[in-house]
Amino acid sequence: GRSDWEYVLNTFCWGYKIGMHFIETEHGSSNGQFLGVGVDAAEHCVVVDQINDHTGGVLITNGEFVPLMSDDSAALVVKETNRGLISLTNCGVWGPSDNIARIAGEGRVAINGCNFIQWDKNKRDAPAIDCAGGSVTINGNHFAKSMNEAGTAPHVAIREGTTAAVVSGNMSDEPWQAVNEIGERAQIGLNAGG
Repeated sequence: GRSDWEYVLNTFCWGYKIGMHFIETEHGSSNGQFLGVGVDAAEHCVVVDQINDHTGGVLITNGEFVPLMSDDSAALVVKETNRGLISLTNCGVWGPSDNIARIAGEGRVAINGCNFIQWDKNKRDAPAIDCAGGSVTINGNHFAKSMNEAGTAPHVAIREGTTAAVVSGNMSDEPWQAVNEIGERAQIGLNAGG
């Protein structure tokens, strides 16, 4: 619920369906800084229903997230109801998960300098980051190997409904793959894979 500029340091939880859940109540929604947080063995590590959209949002730095408890697992799930900003910086995500992040809503998401491994556990070409709403910035991340031996799972998918996207400076151990369904509203470049 509502919490104004909460500072959260070095917290850890293990084995939850949802590790961190940002919601809106009649009193409002939250914002703040979350440093050195860990969510391990969760179905969904971070779920965003709503973040305070009048402030700097929720900033997560140096997080470690391990989504693995269901076929639908993901580290970050931003729902259609969100209007605020969430930023992940210098976080590590390993799985096995279906997606690293699923993004919807009207808000903004920034994912920068993070390390990802083990997505597409169901081997259906699920993208690591699947964006279907809002605006997204995905910069300077390292995508290691997906769980799809064929190497056909995209790293990033920008779907219809996304307002704008910048995807740049990312690296992958596999050949770089991106899906762009919004044309020039997505700026995708300077990404490399091996």
